[in-house]
Amino acid sequence: MASQSKKTKIALLDLASCTGCEVNLLRLGSRFLELAEHFEIADWHMLQRDKDTDYDVVFVEGLCVQ
Repeated sequence: MASQSKKTKIALLDLASCTGCEVNLLRLGSRFLELAEHFEIADWHMLQRDKDTDYDVVFVEGLCVQ
């Protein structure tokens, strides 16, 4: 039996609550779905996924200011 390659686990986390960057990902429509076939979304609050703590890649959107 051939082994399946493991999909890269990603998380999309936010520092602010405007979610503008995340909405723009969804606006990609079918192109986003085609890209999503190549990775596993382990944490993204817009998709109501269960929180995981073991990610390969984390995208952080938002801005922290002092």
